Amino acid sequence: MRMTSKVGLIDEEKTVKALEMIDLRLKSEHACQEEDVEEIYRQFRGYWKLMDEFCRRIVERVESDFPEAPAEK
Repeated sequence: MRMTSKVGLIDEEKTVKALEMIDLRLKSEHACQEEDVEEIYRQFRGYWKLMDEFCRRIVERVESDFPEAPAEK
């Protein structure tokens, strides 16, 4: 994720947020208590916008780097 900031896909603030998301995902692998799982789920719900933006920027970058390639939608 750190490289995404270096190549301009997302800014440093969003890179930090993405790294926090990864840490949370790792934490979810070891959650045993229902309360812990519910809290992790609540936190994950806030990350979908970040991942949507990240994926859209990847598509834009690929399309700009390879303009002659057929677009898949």
